[in-house]
Amino acid sequence: MARGIDYKFKRLREVERQVTLKDQLKVKFGDISNNLEEQITNASIEKLKELTLNIFM
Repeated sequence: MARGIDYKFKRLREVERQVTLKDQLKVKFGDISNNLEEQITNASIEKLKELTLNIFM
């Protein structure tokens, strides 16, 4: 059961990072393409962290 809960929390954090990154990109660049949204959705958690931190550079 603990594994299931850990997985759900990990997945929730991943989805939150995806939403945050998409929101940051929309603020900085306006609308983003469906292709870019799909790439963000499919990105690893490590890549999402990197992109989220580097968005302002």
